Amino acid sequence: MDDANSSWYYFSLLLAAILGAFATGLFKFYIEWWKDKQLKKARQIQVHSNLLGCKQAILQYYNTYLGAIISSEDLILNGYIFAMARIDYTEYNRLFELRKKDDANQYTNRELRDSLRESYDLREGLSLRNRIPELELLIGKTSERLWVIIGRVKTLFPNSKVTNQIKKIEDAMGGLEGSNNFIGKLFIEIFDKMKKKPLTSNENRGSWYVEFDGTRKEKVSQARSEVETKTNNVKFEIDKLLHILEDEINNPKFNRECILFCSSYICPLKPSSLEGINKKANK
Repeated sequence: MDDANSSWYYFSLLLAAILGAFATGLFKFYIEWWKDKQLKKARQIQVHSNLLGCKQAILQYYNTYLGAIISSEDLILNGYIFAMARIDYTEYNRLFELRKKDDANQYTNRELRDSLRESYDLREGLSLRNRIPELELLIGKTSERLWVIIGRVKTLFPNSKVTNQIKKIEDAMGGLEGSNNFIGKLFIEIFDKMKKKPLTSNENRGSWYVEFDGTRKEKVSQARSEVETKTNNVKFEIDKLLHILEDEINNPKFNRECILFCSSYICPLKPSSLEGINKKANK
């Protein structure tokens, strides 16, 4: 073998070795890329499932918690209104006419206290109120888990559509968390109204009871409507995020934030079945 042929032979062997090493490295890179892709998808599916389960739990706990607040305050208020209406105000008016206002008030307070001791609604309301701190702990733990999951969502689905939807969930949760203050104010309004319009005679006892019992029912209905609206809002926003995540998992290219090679009518990364939607939107 002459020198030229020998050089070419060794060069061919070297080139083959280099190409073989390159092909092997490329194949290994592809395998690792595929594994990472499948692992990411598995994590995305898992975080989607976790979010779905956590949504059910947080909404259930909030419904139970806020429902307990409403029911306890309603029972306590109903017991108080009924107890006030049971008092015989004959003695009160006699003392009041004798300019013994303090004695009259003491009489009313004593009669009210005795009547409240016999109130089933008051006992049930206070018992239910004592359970509320346990529900608050459950909500605290579940809320913490929810935001941990949402943090994972941000990491696994890094795009503006997900980020914007998470902001809407934060706003909706803020509204739901403030519902207990809203409920408290509704019942405080009734007690303030009763202070301004106290029951002081047997003659107007019936009309007084009807008025404040009606106000109580109205405020309870308002409170329940508020809770329903706020919980439905949270459910709606989380469901929207879940749908966005499902689209990303099933077709990651569809949600990719890309303007390269795209026009207002055709996107090479978007399934052909969705092209008609864009055409209609741009007409």
